[in-house]
Amino acid sequence: MSGIPTPDLLIRFSLICFVPLFTWLLQPRIGVRDVDAYATAVGAFSIQAGQGYRSFTGEAFNHWPPGYSLILSLFSSPLSAALWINYLSLGATAALLYLLTLKSGWHRYACFGLAFSLAVGPFRELATGAKPDILTYALFLGALLLYRRPDKRGHSLSYWVWIALIPLKLITLIIAPAALLADVFSEEPSRRPTASRIVILTAVWGSAILGIALFNYLAVREIVPSSIRFSAPADLFKSILAFFYSIFRFSISHWYGSLQPQGAFFFFLIPLALSLTCLRTLRFDKSRPLLARFGLFFLLLMWVFRLFWNFDTGFRLSGYGLLPLLLAFRPAEKRRWLWLLYAAASLVTAGVNSLTTNAYGANDPRYERLCRSLSSAGLPSGIVFTNSFHLLDLHSKHPSVPVEKIQQLETLPEGSLFLRVTLPNKDPLATPVWDIPEPDGRWERLLSVEGAVLYRKTLPAGHTMREVP
Repeated sequence: MSGIPTPDLLIRFSLICFVPLFTWLLQPRIGVRDVDAYATAVGAFSIQAGQGYRSFTGEAFNHWPPGYSLILSLFSSPLSAALWINYLSLGATAALLYLLTLKSGWHRYACFGLAFSLAVGPFRELATGAKPDILTYALFLGALLLYRRPDKRGHSLSYWVWIALIPLKLITLIIAPAALLADVFSEEPSRRPTASRIVILTAVWGSAILGIALFNYLAVREIVPSSIRFSAPADLFKSILAFFYSIFRFSISHWYGSLQPQGAFFFFLIPLALSLTCLRTLRFDKSRPLLARFGLFFLLLMWVFRLFWNFDTGFRLSGYGLLPLLLAFRPAEKRRWLWLLYAAASLVTAGVNSLTTNAYGANDPRYERLCRSLSSAGLPSGIVFTNSFHLLDLHSKHPSVPVEKIQQLETLPEGSLFLRVTLPNKDPLATPVWDIPEPDGRWERLLSVEGAVLYRKTLPAGHTMREVP
């Protein structure tokens, strides 16, 4: 009957609604777990304040493209905006992956199993961090859906979307060249680009690259920021190992944190075993070589870039090539129920992992309450040195400099402020707070709140310590 939603439409709708809701129930705050997320959030704060794309201490953030921070700066609360954008993008990513596998000839059970398992696994971790990864994956998969279509309009639009991703995520600069190479070597004459089309696409792609380079030059007088490390042979070998390790550890099965706690390895192992069983049923579909070429060219270009620049080659970045490559295969019809078991196991593992593990990083609500208490107690203006990772920047918009070891306090001049945070770390992978001892008698207490003490240096470095009663 017309007007009744098809099963596939209902499945896509359920993915769009359930996956973000499930993720929000498990983690209702966005995580700030690494320097990338910190730069994204503080970059947005700084843009809002009219100070440009930089930290509160004046350090330029040109290591990361400014696009996502610029988007977040349009909202009154950038961290809340990041949560909404990322969680909605997660639902879209799941639905688009389902649709892509369906159009690649997969049975809907297998489509759902793969899309759901990746959504509650590796994609959920990307979504719960204040970074642009899951947004770029959603837009990437949407454009991939257009790219595989035979009509030229949709095919052309896919390139413009991929080029537009470059200001969000630098690794996406490889996507359009990979797609163009896949078209050049296509068996279908209608897909092969003309010389004029190649020139236009190259010019637009090059303009996006030049735009990033010009932004870098205007901000830090460098085309390639000095923070971007060049590769070394030892780094390349480690990247190869990390690439294969991430496939098993952080993609087809996923557990945030250590596998050492009792039960963690069991919950990680079950979806891993089921995923490997499902992958064994895949057979290459010779009638659909386009996505295989696309994925292979992306991975090839990624490793070419990796020869010169040092960056993470795990699933977070290599997934742009691995997913199209996976879509070039088709699972066996008789084993389609295995994919539902894989989805069920992934759901249970995601739930147990989130309920037993803190993944907020520096955005833990305890740290936010601490910073509010400090502001209310009269935190002095000026840069504060602290044994925490930019908690003051994130929650009070107050400039801070991390101090990982007590010896770093020795060289600080008289009058320097030091905030010693005593709240413990709860996140198993991030390090929001370093455990260092109290400073010596050259530092006097200015104020104390629950979870932290603020000191001021009263004697210069090398001066004889005085007794403090």
